[in-house]
Amino acid sequence: MIPFYLLNCLGLVIVFDAGDAHPFASVLLAISFLVSLACFTYAVFSRSLSATSFAYLLYATYGFILAGLMQVRSDRFYWINNAVRREYIPDAAVIVLLSTLAFALGYFCRVAGRPAPVEKPLAEVSPVQRERIARATFVVCLLAFCYLLLGLRTYGVPAFIGTRFTTGVALASSGGSTATYGLVFTLTRGMAIASMVIAGYVLLRMRIRNNWTLAAMALACVTLCIANFPPALPRFWLIATVLAVLMSTAKGWFLRWKTVLFAAAPLLMFGLLPFLQAYNRRTESVSLNVSFTSPLEGMMHGDYDGVQAVVNVFGLVAQEGISLGSRLLSALLFFVPRSVWEGKHEHTGSEAAELAGFNYLNISAPLPAELFADFHYVGAIGGMLLFGWLIRALDDGYDEARRPVISMMAVIMAGFAPIIGRGPMLGVIAAPASALFLVALWWGLSRLVLARRHGHGPVQPMERPR
Repeated sequence: MIPFYLLNCLGLVIVFDAGDAHPFASVLLAISFLVSLACFTYAVFSRSLSATSFAYLLYATYGFILAGLMQVRSDRFYWINNAVRREYIPDAAVIVLLSTLAFALGYFCRVAGRPAPVEKPLAEVSPVQRERIARATFVVCLLAFCYLLLGLRTYGVPAFIGTRFTTGVALASSGGSTATYGLVFTLTRGMAIASMVIAGYVLLRMRIRNNWTLAAMALACVTLCIANFPPALPRFWLIATVLAVLMSTAKGWFLRWKTVLFAAAPLLMFGLLPFLQAYNRRTESVSLNVSFTSPLEGMMHGDYDGVQAVVNVFGLVAQEGISLGSRLLSALLFFVPRSVWEGKHEHTGSEAAELAGFNYLNISAPLPAELFADFHYVGAIGGMLLFGWLIRALDDGYDEARRPVISMMAVIMAGFAPIIGRGPMLGVIAAPASALFLVALWWGLSRLVLARRHGHGPVQPMERPR
């Protein structure tokens, strides 16, 4: 554990030496990295899987803070370098530091206040109950598959299968609005991940194997392979898909190798992923030629624009004030059209980028920035304190495996943790919401007792799964 932490400190020194701009903000971001790294190191070397912690902290520690430090220290930013409000960079660094300290406090309070979870065998399930669970699994997987078929019929196969460039061209030629097909694809991908999580958990962890669950797994695999076709996915969607598959279908193998995989993940982020960018998902064809990109240059990618987005959000709040929860409410009610709710906000990252003078507005808004835009420093600190506690609680729920619903929710939140952490909340919330909806539907159907009669007497209600 200590060598891993020290090795990462060496990486911090290398990044810090990449330039000499913004010394005060750079020191604050360096401290933030060390604090977040402590949480990440604990997740990597803890005896439990800690996948939700790993997924969020991988983004927060490296994709948000360390990459942001690289950009601040070198004074080079991905989005319109001359539009960055540099006078707000120290304030943004303060937000990052305070929210990171709050997250770590909540995270380790949960760790200290709870013994290490021990996986307990699932309660015995009666044959009739197993049949209900199996049928519920098939129904939700069929629903996800049918929603995918609807998308294929509306937008065509090329909109799903291809590179990011070709799928974008296919969507643009479909004639629909960007917001509409963006929501449809988000829901389709979220439901595809949820169907795999549910089918994998029921078939492999609950060991309910019959025609219903086998058919459900087949549907889930087909749905996931089409809806989440790897060359068409952004990198954080790819991480969500891989984590969901491993956690729901290969827990034993994943737990044995998790320390190696988790410890190597930062190198994959800034080494392998840029290396594979040569297979270029943004061009018309997939190229198998590869090229090496320096990890320091990899940190300049637009996916790691979190600190720059916090600078934008601070400028938004400085100019327009806080929104007192209306942005969070807009995200929670993402399904309400603006024709009905005229006061519904745009994405926080987009609003802040537009105010900063950006032409391209699809900018992130990390969770601390979202909370700051709604409730100022109180929101950033209090919200991240609660979020840190929640992340560790989800890890415990998955590791204990006593309640299938909690375990499934933990898998889904682990997959979407980097996406939620990066934001903007209004732009990403539909994905985990659709996945959690499918889990809730499965839970409801698995508890449903259909009234049937044998002779003249009704069947007595069976024991319900928790």
